Amino acid sequence: MFVLVRVVLLVALATAGFVAYGYLLALLATLLPQGENLQSAVALLLLQGFLAALLVGGAMSYPIAWLAGRYALWAALAAAVPVLVFRLPSLFDPTVHGIITAISLYEVFAYVTLLVVGTWSVHGRLGEAGSDPV
Repeated sequence: MFVLVRVVLLVALATAGFVAYGYLLALLATLLPQGENLQSAVALLLLQGFLAALLVGGAMSYPIAWLAGRYALWAALAAAVPVLVFRLPSLFDPTVHGIITAISLYEVFAYVTLLVVGTWSVHGRLGEAGSDPV
């Protein structure tokens, strides 16, 4: 029963992370000023993707590591699946400009990497403290 509760909580956490990531990207797009030329616009979009991935990955790392225990890395990868599922089709769309595809690929890579590395780091600290729940 306790395992089922953990799985449900991990699914809810992955959903919340996906929604928070989307809203944070939209919020950062409105808060940060638009670039006046192509180079500054691309740099700004890369910064927005990194900041959103950093904030959501940082906020989700501890709960994932605590809930999943020794399976924390797998749980972090599973939590990143919603972002991958909704972003990957646009990466292979031939009508999308190459720069937009590269920015989207970077955002997906940053989200997955920061979530997995953050969870791995927190899991190592939780393991040292002897608080691994599994």
